[in-house]
Amino acid sequence: MQKYVDDEETALLQGSGPTKTIIHVNSRSEKVYLLCSLYIGVLLAALDGTVVASLLYHIASELGSLSAAPWIASTYMMVSSAFQPLFGKLSTTFGRKQCLLTCHFLFALGSLLSGLSNCVNLLILGRCVQGIGGGGLIALSSIIVSDITPLRERGVYQGIGNISFGIGASLGGSMGGIISNKFGWRYAFLGQIVVSFAAICLVYLNVNETMLGKDQNVWTQLGNIDFLGSFFLLGAFICFFLGLNLGGSYMPWKSPQVVILFLSSLFFSISFFRAEQRRPERAIIPLKIFYGATGCLCCVLCLLSSMAAFSYIFHLPIFMEIVLGRSASYSGIVIALNFVGVLLGSLGSGLIMKTTCRYKRLLFLCGLLYIVSCGNLWFFDSTTSTTMQMLTICCLGLGYSSIITISLVALMAHVPPDVQAISSSVLYASRGFGSTVGVAVSSSIFAHLLRTNLQQFIDGPERKRVIELVLSSSDAVKSLPAPYKAQTIQSYLSSLKVVFAFVMILSILIWLASLPLKEHNLSRATDEEAEM
Repeated sequence: MQKYVDDEETALLQGSGPTKTIIHVNSRSEKVYLLCSLYIGVLLAALDGTVVASLLYHIASELGSLSAAPWIASTYMMVSSAFQPLFGKLSTTFGRKQCLLTCHFLFALGSLLSGLSNCVNLLILGRCVQGIGGGGLIALSSIIVSDITPLRERGVYQGIGNISFGIGASLGGSMGGIISNKFGWRYAFLGQIVVSFAAICLVYLNVNETMLGKDQNVWTQLGNIDFLGSFFLLGAFICFFLGLNLGGSYMPWKSPQVVILFLSSLFFSISFFRAEQRRPERAIIPLKIFYGATGCLCCVLCLLSSMAAFSYIFHLPIFMEIVLGRSASYSGIVIALNFVGVLLGSLGSGLIMKTTCRYKRLLFLCGLLYIVSCGNLWFFDSTTSTTMQMLTICCLGLGYSSIITISLVALMAHVPPDVQAISSSVLYASRGFGSTVGVAVSSSIFAHLLRTNLQQFIDGPERKRVIELVLSSSDAVKSLPAPYKAQTIQSYLSSLKVVFAFVMILSILIWLASLPLKEHNLSRATDEEAEM
């Protein structure tokens, strides 16, 4: 086993410097333990991205700041997406194990801050710290899998990683709702600390690495990191997401502050690409990955599908709890069916591609399924049956996971073997970016429309008081007098309809983007890899 690791090792970014990382795996059981320690981190990071989905407005209401609800969700994914690409270079410089342990510690620290927070600002700070750790856990799992698996097997293990991510993302909402109902929402964060420390022990015991050619001088190590490019990348992400979150909800889209943020994001993005071109040996993201249409299309497919998935994951609980009047635990359990679809999509699409060695027609059909499911979501109202809700949510998970898995395989078949590992990391970064954009945009749409629809539908002598009460706390809807309650529910439903229409438009764009994707014969690609 050790020989195969040394011979087939293709460490992420190893071509960017003399340092090479070897992860020692001496038996199959050691490999299983190592993979479990990695995928627990992926599951935790994905779970924390959606654990507040069914608690979002409840938490904000308890802390007295309903308008800050979108920030509770978006800050985690914003910071996670921004830091993900940086850990490739950091782990090459300082070591996979050290970075992985640091990320678990940061994740646990952020969970502690979030669980003990007594104001929205402290909660958001805790979510930011969690985001740094969570982004690293996702990126480093992909990096280490690339270190220990030969190219011909990498798609299988990355598919298992997709399932772990899907389990976490799907169960986050249900676990958050159940824990909140029994113990309070704070324990949805505090409970993750125990799992984090268990994962730290697993990583410490199972990740055994040797770094060849590592310079022991700290200053030399730091000199290998493109801090300027990292600064530009983080600046582009943060300015972009701040503009998305502020625009419409807190200030007009045409306000000077929002325009300056978007222009700053554009400036930082251009500066980042120029920095990557100037010093390619220190590049965080080698630009040759995007040479040709296939690499760009795979990232676009991953980005758009994640935008759609996280938009409906975060707003379906609002539909079930406000429009249908169900409990948070009920909405969490129904949304957990998304995991069933994720499991079927990841395994099913993988087996079909393994059997046929083709993916273009499968991607075409999965795209159509996603459009139908998102279209059905748009027709949801108070009369929609529970069976139809469950079937639709399951199909949404199936379509989403299939598109992600197929995009990964298509990208691996397209790029040269020497950049396959970093290509998978970039694809996952686009998934994180898409989920963050999806939550920010859909939350902004919903918040703006809810305020507008409340002004339109609420009618009566206490109109102003009711609107203020509903905007300050979604829990107040249940205690409203019958006429006002019906008007408020109609306002929520009308706002959610537009969000679900946004999801349907994204599904159509996904299908259109899949049409020009070039197909590679997977059997030929596997043979070429085996010869290397």
